[in-house]
Amino acid sequence: MATAVAAAVGAGRVGIRISPEHNVQDAAETDPDDLRATYGALLDGLRPLGLAYLSVLHRDPAGELVQDLRRRFDGPLMVNSGFSTVTTRDEAVRLVEDAHAEVVAVGRPVIANPDLVERWAGEHPENRPDPSTFYAAGAIGYVDYPTLVGSRG
Repeated sequence: MATAVAAAVGAGRVGIRISPEHNVQDAAETDPDDLRATYGALLDGLRPLGLAYLSVLHRDPAGELVQDLRRRFDGPLMVNSGFSTVTTRDEAVRLVEDAHAEVVAVGRPVIANPDLVERWAGEHPENRPDPSTFYAAGAIGYVDYPTLVGSRG
């Protein structure tokens, strides 16, 4: 499938996301050797395509497994530390500054902060996300969070 998509739109416009050891939906990955063999084979097959990036959802983006997969992919890495915790500005900055990734994906902070880049750059306080509005119909919870400019006056 990745080959077909890359051929249709150009490999430089295609990324792929993997979630090793995420253990959701009855897909428990508990054998480290099998895990490395499976994801290693996947990345060995994808590497020649020259995809734009690899996105890895893993609780330890700086850890040995993710960094080994990064080397096997041999391209830009986007990381996300997981669904159970919110990625903080400090964590994101540290991952990039320590050269563990080129970019860090965030979800909830960007939903609640349409100006997250400005907030993080200036180390301004963030709006708190309201999970009761996630995945709801309509604009509430998506376009009604205040921006720094809006909150100042």
